[in-house]
Amino acid sequence: MPGMDGFELYALLQASGRSVPTVFISAHDDEGYKERAQSAGAIAYLDKPCDSSLLHDAIDQALAT
Repeated sequence: MPGMDGFELYALLQASGRSVPTVFISAHDDEGYKERAQSAGAIAYLDKPCDSSLLHDAIDQALAT
């Protein structure tokens, strides 16, 4: 995303009082990013290309919250 990354967008939504169940999908297979997403409260952090069953499971979990 030009000008903003997913973590910045997520923080902006949280700061505005909007609690949005979030699934991060990234090309960065980095343990630090995964830990950051988990500690921020994300439902999941998936690496591109992601397995469709993992994505479906994460979406189901996000919709259930």
